[in-house]
Amino acid sequence: MNSENEENQFLFDPKIIDTDKGQRIRGQCPSCEKTFRVNTNVAGKNVNCPGCKISISIPSMEMIDSASNHSEAENEPHKTEKVTSQPEEAESTTTASPSTGYQEALDAGKYVAKGVFPFPDFISPGFRKIESLVDNTIKPKKEGSKLFLLGSLALGLCVAGTIFAMDPTAFQSSGSVKEKTEYQKKIEAAKVAGQIAKELEGKITMPTEPPDPESVIEEAMEEEIDNNISKMFDGEDGQMSSLEIKGIASKVKQSMEAELKNFAALASQGKLTPEQLAEKQKELADKAHLNMNKELKSFRVKTQTKRASFKSIEWYQNSVSPSLIKNISINIFRGGDRIKPSWNNLFNGRYTGWSNALPWSTLSSEKNLKDTTKKLGRISRQKWDKPAMDAFLKDYNKRRNQQIKLALKRKRNKPKILPLYEPNLQAWQYSQAINENKSLQIIYKGSIKKGGVYPTPSWQEIAYGIVNEHIINGRTIYSHMGDGIVNEFVPEHQEYYYDIIESLDSDWETILDLSASISEMAANQEPINDLIKVQGTRNQAIIKLNKGINKLYSTKGGKKIDFNKRLKVYQLLRFKYLTDQENLKEKHDYFIDTLVVGLTDVIKDFARSQFEKGMIDKNQAGIDEKVNQFVIKMIPILNSDFKEQIVNLKYFSYIVIAGASHKKFRDILGDYSYFPETKEDIQGELNILKSLLSKNPHLAKYAEEKNKRLDIIMKETLNRVVDEILLNVLMGDWLTRDLNKFVEGVDYSDPVAEKIQANERAKQGRKQDLTKMTKDGVPDTNASMVSLNMGLKQGQGVLQPVIADMTPTWRIGSFPQISIKHSKYYGPPKANKGGFAETQTSVKELNFNYPTPIVEGIPFLSKLPNFDGNLSEWENIRPLYLKHGSSKESIQVYAGWNYQGYYFAYTVKTKQEDIILPKNTKVGYKGKGFKKSNDMRWAYSGETFRICFDTLDARNADRGEPHNQEIFVMPLGTTTNSKFTGVERVIASKRAGKSKQFRGVTATQKEYFQQGKYPSSDAPYRVTKMNAEGYTTEIFIPRTLFNRKVFSPGWKIGFNCMVATGPGRRSAGGNHWVKTDYTSVADHPDAWGDLVLLGTDPRIIVQLVDKNWTVAKHILPGHSILMTVIDPDRNVYSTVADQIVVSAEVKGGNNDAEVFILQETGTNTGVFRGIINTQPGFGKEVQGVMEVMAGNKLILKYVDFGNSKGQKNKITKIILPVVGGLLQ
Repeated sequence: MNSENEENQFLFDPKIIDTDKGQRIRGQCPSCEKTFRVNTNVAGKNVNCPGCKISISIPSMEMIDSASNHSEAENEPHKTEKVTSQPEEAESTTTASPSTGYQEALDAGKYVAKGVFPFPDFISPGFRKIESLVDNTIKPKKEGSKLFLLGSLALGLCVAGTIFAMDPTAFQSSGSVKEKTEYQKKIEAAKVAGQIAKELEGKITMPTEPPDPESVIEEAMEEEIDNNISKMFDGEDGQMSSLEIKGIASKVKQSMEAELKNFAALASQGKLTPEQLAEKQKELADKAHLNMNKELKSFRVKTQTKRASFKSIEWYQNSVSPSLIKNISINIFRGGDRIKPSWNNLFNGRYTGWSNALPWSTLSSEKNLKDTTKKLGRISRQKWDKPAMDAFLKDYNKRRNQQIKLALKRKRNKPKILPLYEPNLQAWQYSQAINENKSLQIIYKGSIKKGGVYPTPSWQEIAYGIVNEHIINGRTIYSHMGDGIVNEFVPEHQEYYYDIIESLDSDWETILDLSASISEMAANQEPINDLIKVQGTRNQAIIKLNKGINKLYSTKGGKKIDFNKRLKVYQLLRFKYLTDQENLKEKHDYFIDTLVVGLTDVIKDFARSQFEKGMIDKNQAGIDEKVNQFVIKMIPILNSDFKEQIVNLKYFSYIVIAGASHKKFRDILGDYSYFPETKEDIQGELNILKSLLSKNPHLAKYAEEKNKRLDIIMKETLNRVVDEILLNVLMGDWLTRDLNKFVEGVDYSDPVAEKIQANERAKQGRKQDLTKMTKDGVPDTNASMVSLNMGLKQGQGVLQPVIADMTPTWRIGSFPQISIKHSKYYGPPKANKGGFAETQTSVKELNFNYPTPIVEGIPFLSKLPNFDGNLSEWENIRPLYLKHGSSKESIQVYAGWNYQGYYFAYTVKTKQEDIILPKNTKVGYKGKGFKKSNDMRWAYSGETFRICFDTLDARNADRGEPHNQEIFVMPLGTTTNSKFTGVERVIASKRAGKSKQFRGVTATQKEYFQQGKYPSSDAPYRVTKMNAEGYTTEIFIPRTLFNRKVFSPGWKIGFNCMVATGPGRRSAGGNHWVKTDYTSVADHPDAWGDLVLLGTDPRIIVQLVDKNWTVAKHILPGHSILMTVIDPDRNVYSTVADQIVVSAEVKGGNNDAEVFILQETGTNTGVFRGIINTQPGFGKEVQGVMEVMAGNKLILKYVDFGNSKGQKNKITKIILPVVGGLLQ
């Protein structure tokens, strides 16, 4: 509230006059109304009034010249002037036309005037006759008792002389220009007054009041409840539709029906004081909040299975599925850093059979069988005489010498060298007997080296295609080197060849028994001749075995088998089988279905436990059934995830066909690959197969049997892949590698409840009420609610807002010759310029009485900065001083805001060679190539600007709620992209924001789009300018990047910022604004400082609707006034015209009161205007018109949401005395 001694901003009615001392500026003090003169050299500056000593702003010479073009003389209504009546045409000719279109507008009947400094010109759309005003805005009241009063009032006032406050030409013909005597004037005035009284009869009456004021108040309160509940939920729950939210609001209103009716009755009857009204409204709001929580809990119990299902599925999709799918995909199909995918080994076998996977891309049994017969032949031909021993020792010593040379060359500490061996003949013979037995055992059983490498096939593998087992140091290792000689080459004659193999098995038993006897005799050192005798018998058995094996190389008719041709047919058959698209789809479905069945039990157990955890009322009937239904729902989700995310059909086809190829194909770039890229490549191979089979009809049966076998092998192969996955999921770490996700399980935190709690913390901690904002987070200017509260608190009852347009009722032609002032003019206080023009208010003046590490106010920027890297325009703004950190000098960060977002600017002084850019890439696998870093560690080094926002200033101990955000801006980009703008470090939930024993704070990065030519809504915008001392940066953070948008004058936000320069360290983070004991201050909003979003001071002027738009210091009944409010922070929306609400009260009579809506003059001006009409009357008779009488005071009030000191809801008022005019 201002006093009469407070400063005013502008000199009233400035004029340039010529004196004997040269030109002077003459004007009137807006406070004491003293007229004085000053030199022209003070134009555009401030001077002190010689009377009351207040500071007055003198307009520039240009402004005074422009205003002077509209009037040749001053209008001082409080002084006595002789008034002569003139026709409208004569009056118009005395007014110069200062601007284009001015005279044309006058000729068209419009009203044009130069705005009083600093307000711009405008053109009124015209004038309305009093009849049209009454007809359009006032409905006749049934009561007729007041007609005579108003008619008499109008007549009396007119007779008293106030008729001369109107345009004297309004009631006379255009030709009546003859001078009249004073007596004739009085007689004519009386006649005019009588005529007006008749015309107004039945028109100027009290408007029809609402049929039930109580219902108006009750409906307004119910609407407030609806809006507040809608703002609280705001669709963030993910499961609550607008209908469900309305349902909760409806139940809350029903539960409070009696309280709302009682309040409406008391309020409408004026039985509550303003303090009681405020207290009662708060009580109702608190009860609505309590009832809302009760209804919310009831709603959640009712819908708990739906929510548990949603949350459990969400948990599976967000935690289990990504982890499981990622591990399966990387380990089986796609590989990763230091991880080679195992698909090829599982699908085609490892090398020649180094695992239990069958190497079915080729046929190897025939080759392995030949190798076996060679080894058996060498043993059967082995002699144990002296020449044989000499040959053996020669070869042995040769190998030993090679090992010694190699060891000397490599200089190994423990080289592998054969021991010195110099046996006699008998010792060597015993040794050979034992070794030959070992060799036969290896040929029969197969072998493998340590580590499971370089296996040799067993007889069973060659003959039957079984998986061989090897025990090494208690560990079982598998090899599978073929599908068996019969399955591979002669499947059409299995019975015949298996009979041969069975006889060969009998021969093997004989050979192994004889060999074991020889070894035992040698160990017992029995006579050599006895050993040689048994050796002979054994060798004859080996020869017989080899002859039996030779039968496997021929057909039943004795014809030699063409193994190469059969191998060629098999490879082409396999190629055809695996390139068949229908077959591939069938096998893809088989693979996924089999995998899902295998994993279902695991997922079921997880899902069931998590689903039950989400039940609020676990005793609710039917829970078990609903749990089972949910588990059933999980299966198709699992199936869909695996089909689309683990390996889709397209990729499955690629890896299968590439693994099926028996040859390489040339691709479109001319390179060779195993994947045939064209249908012609595939068809070419199929034509070869067709030709081969047509030339060899005896292979048709072979081809038929091999196709059957291929289908069996394919399924076995896919089952083997599934088994590998299940083994690693159940016994390995593919599911538990991200153990924290499963230990913690589903996050059943309630986002709606968390939002309500955050709002409560903001309300209790910083006295900030989010329900006073719109859903867009800007001030709620609901005119109906503002009017209701204003009317009730002022005892005026239900006030309905009226739009004050630019059409006056009457235009003043002249003032009465004498006017009587009954009170003094009361003007608005001086406005702080704010923005870039003036330093923001001091921290002390903010009156910030809350505990905080540090606080600062940042100005509202009605003018956007020039993004050019030049910080000169920021010099008037007091910066944030970043003192704490690695840099010795503090860094100054300038900050400002408006409804589009936040603005920052700072300077870094550093050497060019010390500038290091953030590196958001890392070296690829085995040092090849680069890939993006998927964590935030890279952002903690190099040149960065890091800002933390708590838009509710709720002061959480930990992060994880939407109103807490941390943004990194890269002023110079990164090492790989100069247009890289920044990233956000996202902590998705309150649970993720808390460190656990098995993990720290869980955060992910959200990368913004790269910098464009102009600011956008998708990313921060920054302009950096390099100079000799370092660089300067200007940054814009658009409002669209914020999860909880709150932009309102006087609002407080939690805030911290850091400027990192050079390499830096994660623990330091550069220079930062807030000093804290936390290791990572960004994770703890309660340690951040506070920023107060400063508003702008309103500049208000009231003008009379006359030809000069005279600044109003008093008013006559019947005059119209123009009220202009310039308040940049009320320009909320930049694309549509905003509105503000002002109140008008009359002190005197019936204390008339109205609420007016002033419209913004354009879509982005911050200037609000409207004409307020008056008429003679005691008050409360006409809606939308102020009824005043001489001796009253007209009080105009404007409530500012937040001023330049961060103060909320400050009232600026102007008091205009209502004067009485007298005739001479």
